Amino acid sequence: MDFSLVCLANKAVTQFQELFLSKKDDPTILSVYLSAFSIASIKPCFQQGLHMSNFPQIIVEICQLHTLKGNEVVLRKGIQLLGNITVQNEPGKEKVWNLCYPEFITEMLDSSYDLTELICFLIFNCLDCSRATKLFSSPRGIGLISQLLFELTKEGSGDFCQLLLSRILLDYKGSVMLYSLFNETKKFTSLLLLLDFVFQSNEFHILSMHESSHLEVCTNLIEMFYKDFLILKPILYQAISILEERAIDQHDIITKAEIFKSILAILALFSGFSELLTHLQSLEILLRECLTILDSLIKYSQPKIVSNSSPAPHPPISKFLYGIKQNIMQIVANMLYSNYHNVNLVYEDKTLLILILNHCSPDMSNPFLTQWTILAIRNLCQDPRVQLLISELKKLGIDPNSVMSKRGFNSDANT
Repeated sequence: MDFSLVCLANKAVTQFQELFLSKKDDPTILSVYLSAFSIASIKPCFQQGLHMSNFPQIIVEICQLHTLKGNEVVLRKGIQLLGNITVQNEPGKEKVWNLCYPEFITEMLDSSYDLTELICFLIFNCLDCSRATKLFSSPRGIGLISQLLFELTKEGSGDFCQLLLSRILLDYKGSVMLYSLFNETKKFTSLLLLLDFVFQSNEFHILSMHESSHLEVCTNLIEMFYKDFLILKPILYQAISILEERAIDQHDIITKAEIFKSILAILALFSGFSELLTHLQSLEILLRECLTILDSLIKYSQPKIVSNSSPAPHPPISKFLYGIKQNIMQIVANMLYSNYHNVNLVYEDKTLLILILNHCSPDMSNPFLTQWTILAIRNLCQDPRVQLLISELKKLGIDPNSVMSKRGFNSDANT
């Protein structure tokens, strides 16, 4: 770094400190100065001059003053400048973090302005400094992350909010802390959005699965989701019964069932990664349970013949179940991929094979279900024994009345 530039930058910072203080009540002039220093702070020589002076402290005080005065432009440019000081600047990160966390960050998030994206930019840049790691264990830090999770569910949430939470998610302690917060439907929804964002990002595809720490995080998440899958599975059937009876006052059970739906969607998402699929395929009970759920949902997916003596269809059930079968079939299809043990499990129980085959019919309301079913059959047919078994099956036509009744059809031979 050019020493003369450093001296020049330090001199400029010193001179402008007094100017900032003298004009701290004038939002127009302050905005111009803050914009100029935001641009200048990208240069390493200015970064050093800024963090070695009292400049960050002055910016924090100016932002706090103009929060009360309602000058949003000053707030935005001030936070942007603080964030720029921390870019690839380890001493700057420590100084800014010590000044801003937790009071200043909390104050800005609680203000009447939408400053979440800028605050996430600031936290994201400081996250690897020594004190910032306490975010994962302190009550204040957990409360802050919980607040950001809620922001993630809002329409138009910014990239830095997603990037920050993604980075926390890929830290082992951070992922455990995040999971502990997902006890509400909205937070599970935000986790699904977050995981989808992480897995779709180019950085994740290029780097993450080649890092053992990230693979360990994802494997641990699978175990936590799998445990909750088994716990919440009975809730699914309770929710269906409630919707059948139209007992909409049972809100708690419906909420837990929605969480179960999100868990299914997340497991389906995990199953699309070869590095994680191996671990999922080892969970034989997961495959059995998914097929059991699929079998229990048959009667709710078949068209009903409605007569004067039969109840009307239940739209709430159709709406509730939408996506469940698709995610289950996606998990099943991926668990059968190049896995002899799981394919053999289906081969040895012909009813499971027939169950999967029965979902091949085109369904305009859920077209992806058919596609995942065909993929599941293709994966099964990698075993020649399954090919032979399918070729020996015969189409029986219309089911007997007893089977039709079980699947939701109301028929009477006397009418």
